[in-house]
Amino acid sequence: MKKNILKSLCEIADYISPKTHLVLGLDFDGTLVPIQDVPSSVFIENNMRSLLDLLSKRENITIAIISGRSLDDLIEKVGLSDVVYAGNHGLNIMGPGLRNIDIKALQKQQTVEKAFVLCKNLTNKFSGIFLEDKTLTFSIHYRNLNPKNVQELHLSLKNMVSELGDLVIKTGKCVFEIYPAVETNKFTAFSWVTTQIVDDTTNIGKIYLGDDDTDEDVFRSLKDGIGVHVGHKENSFSNYFVKDPIEVKEFLSWLSQHDFGLTPTIGKF
Repeated sequence: MKKNILKSLCEIADYISPKTHLVLGLDFDGTLVPIQDVPSSVFIENNMRSLLDLLSKRENITIAIISGRSLDDLIEKVGLSDVVYAGNHGLNIMGPGLRNIDIKALQKQQTVEKAFVLCKNLTNKFSGIFLEDKTLTFSIHYRNLNPKNVQELHLSLKNMVSELGDLVIKTGKCVFEIYPAVETNKFTAFSWVTTQIVDDTTNIGKIYLGDDDTDEDVFRSLKDGIGVHVGHKENSFSNYFVKDPIEVKEFLSWLSQHDFGLTPTIGKF
């Protein structure tokens, strides 16, 4: 049975202390902020933003926020200059001195646009869904859809993706995401950010917190780090859990109050 990380802080301190640098990866919706029915209505609380700002200014800590939101939307929501942002589940990354975009995803953008046009017709058939265009990807939110119709919606999307090709469907909390068929995911994005800090990553600490199905890509592959699922989920690949964004904030507050003997990494970014 997984333990709440707030009850395991001595273990976490023992993990961090020998490291020269800590890369802290965070999902956004459901992790830093509560999930809302309408994504545009979400805002990050000032005390959460202040904690992120404080941690991001530490020479030996890198904050990477990796979200399904578009890069521009994510940057606007968080609004901090010393943070690395990865939008569209890592397809598009920007941070201080950093820039990366998945070229293969760009090459498949026209196919994504065709799918978006086709999905507009589904809004007439399935009352309660709405589309969110994120340029490289798009989302179909169905939180307000009759639960009896979710399976039919999913089947319609599968048929469309099969017909168009070069696309995949990612699932989340009351959302389907149409995504180009590329290898990039949240884990590859998190790993890429880590490799940009120093050439030798063997002594870099890695902690990742997320609540979504797409965060399982990180938990599954993060063999030398710590994964924390937000919300209790027994079949998660994470090592620990926290209950909700309130406990995420408690953990970040604890991190901000300790230096763990971390040695500043020369040449951050």
